[in-house]
Amino acid sequence: TYPDRQRGFVYGLAISPIDSLIKQIRLTGNARGFDIAMTETIQRRIVNPKVSASVFQFTPPKGAKRVNSISLSPF
Repeated sequence: TYPDRQRGFVYGLAISPIDSLIKQIRLTGNARGFDIAMTETIQRRIVNPKVSASVFQFTPPKGAKRVNSISLSPF
């Protein structure tokens, strides 16, 4: 588990000891007076699926600027 004290959430993962893959993701906490409890169970995972480039289409919003990198704290 990872407590994010700044935002008031606790994140948790269930990882398989057999293949080291994430099997479940949990989020609990309180936001704006609401208790939040979310569990996502990964039932099937396709490793590196082949996806055609035509599936993706990205149009930057007006005024967007390209950057070389960003910092993702605390990662």
